[in-house]
Amino acid sequence: MKPAKQRPLSRTVSASSLAVAALAAVAALAAILSCAREPEPPFVLRYIGHDAFTLTTGKGRVVAIDLYRPETGQQFGLPAIPAGLKADALVISHNHADHNYVGCVAGKPEVIRAAGTYAFDDLRVTLYAGRHGVPGKVDTGLKSGPNMISVFERDGCKVVHLGDSGVIADPDIIAGISDADAVIANVGNSVYPQEDIMAFMASIGARTVVPAHWDGLDQLERFLKNDSGGAAVVRGGTELALVQGMPRRLFVMRPSVLEE
Repeated sequence: MKPAKQRPLSRTVSASSLAVAALAAVAALAAILSCAREPEPPFVLRYIGHDAFTLTTGKGRVVAIDLYRPETGQQFGLPAIPAGLKADALVISHNHADHNYVGCVAGKPEVIRAAGTYAFDDLRVTLYAGRHGVPGKVDTGLKSGPNMISVFERDGCKVVHLGDSGVIADPDIIAGISDADAVIANVGNSVYPQEDIMAFMASIGARTVVPAHWDGLDQLERFLKNDSGGAAVVRGGTELALVQGMPRRLFVMRPSVLEE
């Protein structure tokens, strides 16, 4: 009696097996890409115009800073800030019409205008009570009294908005704003002598300096040409990702209200 012939092993792979293998490969690729993806920056800075900005955290918290009223925007050649701006908090440095508008913000953001420290999840906001500037003067208060200097900190990144600060002599404020990754500085020559701005930035260890509050492009260009202090000038868009250890430079942003 002849032994039964053995059938060769099938080399055919079922469709379901192929599908499982394909799904596994896709999942593995997604995991690799997820690991390779750059982490969210601590902040994204958006320039609205004049001295108005928003800071957005990696967790989606939005802080608006020094929004201007529609009528004052016209004085600087800027359209009104569109209504419905989303923000969890609104920082106001002082009570001038080009810094204190709340009417364009949607909902009921927390309005921060007094000295102190405030927390939003992992974002820390500190306001220091300084004085509104007059070029060449120290704490005279000749214009309108107080001006709040804002410091924003998250994930090791530090951002400073000076508002309309004049010359700063208070050692506690100097310590609080020193070694910032980004400083937003009024270069309009109305509160601080233009020729002294970059020397002051160097003295506090500012890394990326963002010019703001300039009165027309001509004034901005004169500052960049004559008073940059030898810093590299980089021209960017309406947004800038901010991280710890920003490069030392002047970073010129475009007002987003001119593009909306």
